Amino acid sequence: MKQPLLHLSLAAFLFGAGHVFSSARTETVIPNYRQLGANLIYSPHPNYPRRAQFQGVQGAGKYKINVDTTTGKVRSVEVVGPIGYKELDDAVTDALRRWKVKPQTVSAFYVPVLFFFDKQLEKTYDQALVYATYAPFPQAPFKVRSDIRGEIRGWYQLSIDRKTGLVSDVEVSVTSHSSVLDQTALATYRRWRFAPNSIATITLPAMAYPLWHL
Repeated sequence: MKQPLLHLSLAAFLFGAGHVFSSARTETVIPNYRQLGANLIYSPHPNYPRRAQFQGVQGAGKYKINVDTTTGKVRSVEVVGPIGYKELDDAVTDALRRWKVKPQTVSAFYVPVLFFFDKQLEKTYDQALVYATYAPFPQAPFKVRSDIRGEIRGWYQLSIDRKTGLVSDVEVSVTSHSSVLDQTALATYRRWRFAPNSIATITLPAMAYPLWHL
């Protein structure tokens, strides 16, 4: 079974993406789990539910783990950026609740998780989740998936107010040739939020697979 991708090294996104990302860095208050190093002592991966794979469901999510610093055990898991498909979010939170860090090391940290069949999409969303603080994934409506015979994909350019991190505008860069999917993507990406003073623009995809897709 395919394992979801758990985030990245933050430094990796400073290369080859200058046309998308600002060189400005935000202050890191809550670390990414990769920054914990040996202090992260137990971190089971979430499973990619078979039903979600069968239905062609993909997505990216970002989660905040709150830690009991006395024991190093997880107190709670917050869904910062929902995948938008409950079975995937549940699989992730169930796994993250079992994570453990060394006591007296950290009180909270972020864990981005991605479920994709396409490695290029994983990379694109990895980059976005470095800076995104709220990142719901656009899910193709049932009607779109029932009407297509093969994969369709569109790309959408987000303009971001760097002072606030709010998305000020979203435009279709490459249409999916489905007005329903395009409108779903535009509406979803308008809800995204980014760390202030981080990036000014980014282009992200939305895709749909037919209902029979494996």
